[in-house]
Amino acid sequence: MSIAASPSELYGEEYYTTSFNRKQAGTPYVRSAHWLNFFSIIADQIIRSRQPRRVLDVGCAKGFLVECFWDRGIYCEGIDVSEYAISQVRPDIRDYCRVASITDHTPGRFDVVTCIEVLEHIPPEFAESAVRNICQAADAVVFSSTPDDFVEPTHFNVRPPIYWLNLFAQFDFWPEARFDASFITPHAMLLSKGAPPPEDFLRLFSEYLRYKMAWQQASSNAERLQAEAKAAQESHEQTEQAHVFRIAKAEEHVSQLSNQLAVTEQDLRALAIQLDAERARTAELSSTAETLRQGRERENAWAASLTRELAASEQRRRNVEKDLEDKQAELEHALREFEELRQRSADDLEAKQAELQQAFNQSDFSRQQLATMLETKEAEVQATLRAAELERLRLQTTLDAVLNSRTWRLAERCRVPLRRFEGRWPAKLLRSVVSRLV
Repeated sequence: MSIAASPSELYGEEYYTTSFNRKQAGTPYVRSAHWLNFFSIIADQIIRSRQPRRVLDVGCAKGFLVECFWDRGIYCEGIDVSEYAISQVRPDIRDYCRVASITDHTPGRFDVVTCIEVLEHIPPEFAESAVRNICQAADAVVFSSTPDDFVEPTHFNVRPPIYWLNLFAQFDFWPEARFDASFITPHAMLLSKGAPPPEDFLRLFSEYLRYKMAWQQASSNAERLQAEAKAAQESHEQTEQAHVFRIAKAEEHVSQLSNQLAVTEQDLRALAIQLDAERARTAELSSTAETLRQGRERENAWAASLTRELAASEQRRRNVEKDLEDKQAELEHALREFEELRQRSADDLEAKQAELQQAFNQSDFSRQQLATMLETKEAEVQATLRAAELERLRLQTTLDAVLNSRTWRLAERCRVPLRRFEGRWPAKLLRSVVSRLV
């Protein structure tokens, strides 16, 4: 950023919303508990150590330190080159803050001048005049200027502490070694007007500030490492908890699989019992069919016997008729007596034939009925056998679906992880779960 740019361009609204936020690690420079607490501590420490009645804050920005002094009953004025920042001052103290540069003469005398992180924003050729005006305004100065922030575009004069100590020494301002200003920054200091200290005092005080900054850097690194370690521990604990949760879920899932396997085994046993019953029923039906077949064979044999008897009777009738014809001449003299006898014999014969014919018809009807019943029984047996075969195929399909299901494959995959935790689980429980899975 060019030094020739005007203060309104350098320190406008964009500076306080972007550049300043980056410098402060993302902490917006707005009226908030963070900044009011920070400046309240500064005001309390200055009041406790110096008991000032009038204070000038050089580079007051939005006037947070000025209002902290006024809230504690201390008269305070503030100057800043940013018109935007002065426009954001709290309305009740706006009359005590104005747009001005410390490179110009500042009227009035004060007990303390505060200049916190300001002079690095002033070009090097104006640094001496700025320090002169500060020293003319009061006999005590609370001062800090970053020694190592070269990234900020508006830092035109970043110097080590010894540079500012020598510059203030030109106007007989010396650091107070017993005042610890680290509540502001590690490189902050309180300078007051007085007699020169020993020759090496400024060098030793500069070394003291350097050690303080190094100590704060080490402390910050230690805090960062502690935070990282804590975060790592929390992450480890969360990972451990997630691991325990996953193990619990796995155990729950294994328990569910075991229950499902037990139910499946019970179903298989029930189906086996049903299959055995169907097999017994099939055997019973087969035995019944055999019995019917044997009965049909007996009926056929009886029908054949009746047929033979009928044939024999017919042959005997023909023989009798032939005998009657042969002896008709011999028996004509007794025709009348014999006619009656023959008539009665013929009637008996016709009755016998009718009975035989009826018996033959009944036998044929029984044979047909038995054949029909046998065919019906055979059809029932075949239907039962087909139903049993379909049931066997359904059971085989169900068993194949169980073996090929995601649940069974998950159980197979869980076998190795379960063996890894064999030493941690109770042996009896582990053997039970593994045996069920296997």
